[in-house]
Amino acid sequence: MLKSTCQNKKYAEEVIEECATAWKNLVSGNVPDSKGISLVNTTLKNSTAFVTDAGIPEASPKPAAPIDKSVDKWFFISGSA
Repeated sequence: MLKSTCQNKKYAEEVIEECATAWKNLVSGNVPDSKGISLVNTTLKNSTAFVTDAGIPEASPKPAAPIDKSVDKWFFISGSA
């Protein structure tokens, strides 16, 4: 069983920095073994796996469906207990 403990701000900042550095190294290709993780992306232009078209279809959002009046109700709680 894992035991969790509270840590201070310095510890949290170190963990965040370590994760950010690991992520930057991964997406830039500076990791010798990426364990099969696909790095193909359409947003990180400086990464080695940047592609302009990943075969993702364009979004075609549909108009919002009407809300049934039986669920479109407002309830108010007035006063305090």
